[in-house]
Amino acid sequence: MRTQPNRDLSKGPLYELFQDALSQPVLDWARERRTEYTANRRILEEREAADRRLLEVREAAARRLARRTRYAAIALAILAGISGVLAFISIRQAMLADEQASKAELARGDAAEEASKAELARQEATADRASALDAKRQAEVARADAERARNAADEARADAETNFVDAQRRLQESRLNQFRYILEAARNKLTDGNGELASLMVLGAMRELPSSPLGSQAMSVLTRALSADRQRAVAQSDVITRPTFSPDGTQVLAGLY
Repeated sequence: MRTQPNRDLSKGPLYELFQDALSQPVLDWARERRTEYTANRRILEEREAADRRLLEVREAAARRLARRTRYAAIALAILAGISGVLAFISIRQAMLADEQASKAELARGDAAEEASKAELARQEATADRASALDAKRQAEVARADAERARNAADEARADAETNFVDAQRRLQESRLNQFRYILEAARNKLTDGNGELASLMVLGAMRELPSSPLGSQAMSVLTRALSADRQRAVAQSDVITRPTFSPDGTQVLAGLY
């Protein structure tokens, strides 16, 4: 017996017998064995092919089931999303409706308040218009009173000016009459020989009324009085210039030439 190379390494080595008596049985046995092996191998291959086909069928069924499950899950997710969106939209619409209702209620309240304010403003405007008309009438009455008062004041001022002019004229006439009276009295004193008193009377009259139209007459009487009074006047001529009074009015200065 000798070994022979075996192409199928998993089966181990092959042996070859060199016995003539056993060669035919061995060959038959080997043939049977090969036939059995071939049949078993074919059965095994068919079984493996059946198993592979069954596995493929199962995998295909599993894939179909997984795909259908995935599609169903996706569909359920889509339906859930759509339901959620629809629910959110419904809730949002309800919230918007509530908000709009609240705004409408507030708007109605604001409108009612504005209407009340407008009515109050209208009443106040009516009262203000009535007050304005009353104030206008009072202003017209006051303006008329003021016009009458101004006219009366103008008339009173005109009367006062007239009275003032008359008083000034009467005062001037009174002073002039007084001046005449003093001159006449000074002449009488000068006639009586009292030249000092006559000169003092004339000087006092001239001090009270320096711009009198009777100034020349007063100067004439004063000259005569000073000439007659030898104790008060010593001069080379009987012509006296206009006298000048001191600030307190107690002294007088007269020049002679």
